[in-house]
Amino acid sequence: MGNKMDALLWLSLLSWKIVLVINGVNAGCDRVNGSPGDTDCVYSPPNRLFQAAVCMPRKEIETFTFKHFSCRGGRITEYCWYLCTATAGHGGLSACKCDPNVQTSRKSEVPLACYFPRGNCSWFTECLGKRVNCSSTIKAATERCNNLDTASQSVSKNGQEWVNTTKKCIQNNMIHYLYPQVNFDCNKMSEIMESSEKLCYKEKLYESQFCKLTFSDIVTIHGYLSKFSWKFLLCKITTGLPDWSELVIFYVKILPNLDLDKIAQQFGNTLSKRYEWSKEGLDHISVTQAIQAVEGQTVPIRVYIYSKTQSSKKNILAKIMEFKKDIADGKMSPLSVANRNVEITQVVGCKDPQCLSSTFSMLTECSDTAKKLACDILDAHNRNISLYNVSGHRSGDGADALSNIKDTCDGRPAKRSNYSCNIMEVEYTAPGDTVCLDELILQYVLDLLNTSSTYKLQINALAGSCHSSTSLHYSGMAVDLQLAGSGTSRDPKQTKAYQDACTKAGGCYMYHNGTNFHCQIENWKQATSSQNSDAKCRDIGGACRDISITCYNGEYRVGLCAGNHNRQCCVPNTGLCNCGADAAAWACKIKNSSKITLLEKNPSGVNDGADPKSNIRDACAGKEVKRSNYKCDEGQAPGGTTCLDVEILEYIYNLGTSTNYTVQVNAIAGACHSTNSKHYDGKAVDLQKFGDNASEKAAQEEAFRAACKQRRGWSHGGTHVHCQIDRS
Repeated sequence: MGNKMDALLWLSLLSWKIVLVINGVNAGCDRVNGSPGDTDCVYSPPNRLFQAAVCMPRKEIETFTFKHFSCRGGRITEYCWYLCTATAGHGGLSACKCDPNVQTSRKSEVPLACYFPRGNCSWFTECLGKRVNCSSTIKAATERCNNLDTASQSVSKNGQEWVNTTKKCIQNNMIHYLYPQVNFDCNKMSEIMESSEKLCYKEKLYESQFCKLTFSDIVTIHGYLSKFSWKFLLCKITTGLPDWSELVIFYVKILPNLDLDKIAQQFGNTLSKRYEWSKEGLDHISVTQAIQAVEGQTVPIRVYIYSKTQSSKKNILAKIMEFKKDIADGKMSPLSVANRNVEITQVVGCKDPQCLSSTFSMLTECSDTAKKLACDILDAHNRNISLYNVSGHRSGDGADALSNIKDTCDGRPAKRSNYSCNIMEVEYTAPGDTVCLDELILQYVLDLLNTSSTYKLQINALAGSCHSSTSLHYSGMAVDLQLAGSGTSRDPKQTKAYQDACTKAGGCYMYHNGTNFHCQIENWKQATSSQNSDAKCRDIGGACRDISITCYNGEYRVGLCAGNHNRQCCVPNTGLCNCGADAAAWACKIKNSSKITLLEKNPSGVNDGADPKSNIRDACAGKEVKRSNYKCDEGQAPGGTTCLDVEILEYIYNLGTSTNYTVQVNAIAGACHSTNSKHYDGKAVDLQKFGDNASEKAAQEEAFRAACKQRRGWSHGGTHVHCQIDRS
């Protein structure tokens, strides 16, 4: 390292102005004919105490300190006392003070250059080792210094500068022990040495340099200094993580008055040993930002898992899957760490160092209220509640309704399935992992017990099974109940009881395949972020997430969350139950079809968000769609919103996939029509006619109207084809 860095080191380590004296009670260091290397207990007027000092030539002092210090008297003074408190990194006044009646003048036991360390590892044996006879401590310090030297061979230029500066800092903090007048105790020297090293690792100067290092430099250095605190690794939160590493945050409950740095390290070591990370070429760094544990509050422990060879993270992801499975099975918490049980409450996989975006989030415990409700439901099992014990496709994945309720009763989150299914010709995959069943949906099930005593209640699905990607089942906010009979054979008392209880609980409902009753109750407060900068999102009932994670039953909005552009506000939609999941599924198929053209404005040119493209987009998202609100020759469009009917959506989609004609949708719920038009009920569509001549247009009209009639609809021709299907 150059002179500039050495000078910076001196400026950073000197905490107060030092005065170099040439006279006092001891005048053994004559300004002209001084004896270099003499040491004594010298009085320092500015400090008002006696302190250890060594007689040095002025030129050496100026050279070694880059002229930051010199002797009083300038050039006429060739020698002066170099005070203990002048040394960089000295231990303070108390460490340098001495008793002139006890500590007498004597020759320095080390060369003068030792008082100005340059970071060479030999300093510990050739300098400190000649003064203090603490062989084991000197040997250990030399070994750690050599480890830093080895690490510097595999790091960047910035990494090498950090290593060299740190080595000098450690040695500077031990200089005062070179003075014969300063006492030492070998029994405490090892502890003093480690404290000195930790102090250097935490010094602001070194932390700021450390934060400029790459993650590769950090893990390389960590491999040689793993036993020390790495709290300052947290300064890396503004940079990205390489693709051969993962950050997982464990939220744990720790007893107060414990050393959190040590607990964090032991926690990471316990995980590493339990899941045999080293066998897969993996290592880790575990730290916590917390300063002190507070009873009743959780402490976040950040565990950075990385590949020692800095290759792919395939093995890391496999190990994460292992402990995720243990979390889901209730085997992770409590975790025995250093003979203490550490309770884990939540585990979050992070996509960035600030963890603004997550790959997964799993709770290990749910609310006491949810636990009690689930236990009450379990108590009624086999009496008047039947809990389905498979999660679909005869899958024994532990995500069935019975297992969901048992896990919740035990205080654990419920499992979600992780298999694919085909719904309305669209492939979906259940997300896996776990979720806490919401208190409102559990209360709804119990309320049914009080209103429906004449029939047995069968729960088919809670968090498990495979549903559409927007399903609230995956958020623990929905339940599927078995209906007795289907269609006109349904028990009206049963369906009314289910409907009334769902509505009373603030939910909405729909029917699946004629035999399943679906109730969902949105309770998004439980999913919102606690970050202050996410307040705008919370205020509208949303939750900040990474856009790579499906916004179940909602849509993402930008500008409402902290972090990068990929972190957006998931705002829950309304109207899905009223419009139906089937309608949303058909709308999504139309939206994704390359064979169907959707106008982006009304045929009249009015751009009001009620055009076919907007209608289909909103219906696909599970929302009611806009109707236009303007006058025309036929009448007045009413404005407001409506649901698009499944029949008309299916008609549009089938036209696009079964006919050779061009399918262009001109209007659905939007545009202006006659006052009682079925468009305003979402049950009609206008389709454009194409052709080079009248006969081609007539043939297209005939085909479109025939398809409408086949679905028991009514149609007319003209400038376009109008089809309406109303079976109410």
